[in-house]
Amino acid sequence: MRVDFRFLVGLVGILAFADCNSSSGTGGGGGPAVTPDQQYVGTYMDDGSNLIVTSQDTSRRCEGNTLVVTPDPTPSVDTIPYTFNGNTLTAFPPDFVDSISPGVLVGYGLVMTRVGSGNGLQGSWQVTDFTYRVVSGGSLSAQDQITVNATLVQERSDLSANSWTVQITATGIFSTRDAGTAQDFLDGNWYSPSLPDPLIYNITAVATGKYTVQLTGGTSGEVVTLTLSPNKDVAYSSSVTGNTVHYYYHDPRSCPNADQPDWYTQFLAANLN
Repeated sequence: MRVDFRFLVGLVGILAFADCNSSSGTGGGGGPAVTPDQQYVGTYMDDGSNLIVTSQDTSRRCEGNTLVVTPDPTPSVDTIPYTFNGNTLTAFPPDFVDSISPGVLVGYGLVMTRVGSGNGLQGSWQVTDFTYRVVSGGSLSAQDQITVNATLVQERSDLSANSWTVQITATGIFSTRDAGTAQDFLDGNWYSPSLPDPLIYNITAVATGKYTVQLTGGTSGEVVTLTLSPNKDVAYSSSVTGNTVHYYYHDPRSCPNADQPDWYTQFLAANLN
């Protein structure tokens, strides 16, 4: 059972996971802060009906004690169609076009409501709903509509457990996401049919907070607490004296940066069914 996450998947696109320079929970020091995950998406131009967004990712990883920083040599440019009506902004990321039947393409979009004041597109926008539009193929069949409705139901369900805000300034776009990571961990690791951890481990897993999961070894009696930050940083702590707190950083600024401590691997091994 490795720590995994089921965050907002599906309708995320350029506005959600432009994986550039997370502003929270990175680096060394006292460990990752549990805060919403803010990502800088990139610069943009507005032609009145499309946002042309330019972004450039930088990846960071540890190779032993060496931090390897790799900027993407080629900026990506995405054209995001949008509609704007006062305090409602609807954006259709280009990678959310789904072929739901032969010849029928549907694009899914984010419905955002303005938070506070702003001028035109500039300001803070809370993602409040999802919608769709037919890109090509004419009208939807009854089965096509069932498929679209099922997708919207799933995305709305995910959104109900998360907070997602897009901020548009004069020069750039930011995406801030807060997620119930404890439940996401349980859904992705504990309750997933493809990862039947309860069949593998004699461990009781419960969410003790929005971001914390407590694992109790049925064999060893050790209690492990995972603190899961929305930006995918993880803190591991144990009830066993000598098992020091371990921090993993999704976007490290220093090395080494092991994804989990040795004592966590030993905890899992000690509680196999």
